Amino acid sequence: MIALGTPRDLKAHSGGSTRIEVRLSKPESDATLKSLEGVADARVVDGAYVIHSNRPPQAIVSIVKHLEAQGNELISLEIASPSLEDVFIEMTGRRLRD
Repeated sequence: MIALGTPRDLKAHSGGSTRIEVRLSKPESDATLKSLEGVADARVVDGAYVIHSNRPPQAIVSIVKHLEAQGNELISLEIASPSLEDVFIEMTGRRLRD
């Protein structure tokens, strides 16, 4: 057992970070995305980059600036508060079906 609590408690424990999911025209390095301002974590999940941020506006601006400088294009962007699956992945490093 890694954690115990209500869904609300577990989500709050995740740091309250916002999930930003982006799809790009060209691949990017996770390490590069993690180094951008406002980005706390970045991983590739099912062909999309899942980025966690405690400062979403700064993260989005820095992502867009970086992509523009690299000649990469943003295909899609979705923003969501943390889900229970996000908390699970954060705590275990695995998806539910792994």
